[in-house]
Amino acid sequence: MKRTEGKAQAVKSTSSQVKAKVPVAYEVELRRMVEQQAYFRAECDGFRLTPEEYWYAAEKDVHKYF
Repeated sequence: MKRTEGKAQAVKSTSSQVKAKVPVAYEVELRRMVEQQAYFRAECDGFRLTPEEYWYAAEKDVHKYF
């Protein structure tokens, strides 16, 4: 019984490690999209808010699609 439990734990930890890996190119592209969206939002708004507020709103917009 102990051998089975050990294998199940090993498989479980391996599958969680695979899920956690995200390609670097995807992260870079996602950041670029958020940067552009934040700038366009700020430009349309006349730069009245803080950069962080535009950034958070842009992240929300971009993550809706991905």
